[in-house]
Amino acid sequence: TSPVLFGNSVIVLAGIEDNGFVIALDKLTGEIKWKAEQDKAEYRSPTIGKLNNNYALLTAGGELLYCLDPKTGQTKWKYPIEGGLTNTAMPVLVKENWILLQTQQQGLILLEVNQDPVQSDIKIVWKNKKIKNTECLPSIQDEHIYCYSGRFLTCLSLMDG
Repeated sequence: TSPVLFGNSVIVLAGIEDNGFVIALDKLTGEIKWKAEQDKAEYRSPTIGKLNNNYALLTAGGELLYCLDPKTGQTKWKYPIEGGLTNTAMPVLVKENWILLQTQQQGLILLEVNQDPVQSDIKIVWKNKKIKNTECLPSIQDEHIYCYSGRFLTCLSLMDG
């Protein structure tokens, strides 16, 4: 995974097999500022951005999508992904409250997260099972998603997949 910077922190994913962690290190001293557990160690990089006007750190474990406070590491919410996530694709923040994910069994899905979310406030906007697993991140331009489906470059509508 690649580290991400937030303020004076360097945030990395670490762990072994079924013991995953997200760790924030002080970028000047290397001291651990906070540590949060996740369901599995994976090869994805975390994502930081604004979600519903608040900074959010998104990480994906084996079967759960996590939203953490990047300042404290406190878990804001967890969302189960039926069939699990792909091994390397990281969550992509789209607009103010949408998250694009590549999954093992559901293909590409777009989630909508409402203000102050708990699990019941997260819904699937659409899913496209025709998009096959890939290690490449989707790219968003205007109302289009460009991604690989297997070895083929594909363009999808952001609004309906």
